[in-house]
Amino acid sequence: GKEAGIIDFTEDAHTIERKIRAYDPWPGTYTYADGKTFKILSADVLDEDAPGVPQGNVSAADKRGIRIQTGSGQLIPLEVQIEGKRRMAIDEFLRGYRVAEGYHFG
Repeated sequence: GKEAGIIDFTEDAHTIERKIRAYDPWPGTYTYADGKTFKILSADVLDEDAPGVPQGNVSAADKRGIRIQTGSGQLIPLEVQIEGKRRMAIDEFLRGYRVAEGYHFG
């Protein structure tokens, strides 16, 4: 079912990234942003943790991209889709939505 696609940010970044690839196009891999489903369609992994950042929280953000802390390592979304919109590159998404350090997905 669709619930299989919910991202569990307590898992490590590599596991999440593999799921993103395996679940494209269905059921899709998603979390929640401001109460809307937020699909992550492709991502990179950074093999280091952001000290003191809770799992599911944005550890770094600028106009080009964001990093999300996981159970081990950080997930770097590359292509995303928020509910009701088309898929877009993360930099394009971030022009329309402000996502700052400390933002929590889930």
